[in-house]
Amino acid sequence: MPDTSYAPCGDLSLAYQVFGDGPVELVVAGPFVSHIELAWTLPQFKAFVEQLATFCRVALFDKAGVGLSDPVPKVRTLEDRAAEIEAVMDAVGFGQAVVSGLSDGGPVAMMFAATRPERVRALILAGTVPYWGFAGWDDMDRDPAELRARFLAELGEDYTPSIE
Repeated sequence: MPDTSYAPCGDLSLAYQVFGDGPVELVVAGPFVSHIELAWTLPQFKAFVEQLATFCRVALFDKAGVGLSDPVPKVRTLEDRAAEIEAVMDAVGFGQAVVSGLSDGGPVAMMFAATRPERVRALILAGTVPYWGFAGWDDMDRDPAELRARFLAELGEDYTPSIE
């Protein structure tokens, strides 16, 4: 597992790892929940990123509020999240990179590409949509605990989270 470092992003610190030895610089905006150190314990993840590392210099990071990155006081906007990609790219020295958005990272990668096209060599999107619909744009400035409570209420009382 590569060393974990921290990139400044405004008042927050973002946990990131950079590894690989190839001509392509790749930054990955990951899914809804991540933990860049625990991810290495998953054999499929490890095999996938090790293969990427044969031809890419890869930057992985935990977005603000998850994993090893700092917690956030309110819901982040897409602009805030796009700034996270830029902060990680700056920290690892990527001038222009292939930007990959996986799941929840897709809208962020799209925003980054739309607002900073000079920093994007290519855009890779997987398992994503341009907008997640369970919360509206007017919810962006609300308290995350309130949003979580509303979301769980919408799931219903029969919903049981599980890792099985």
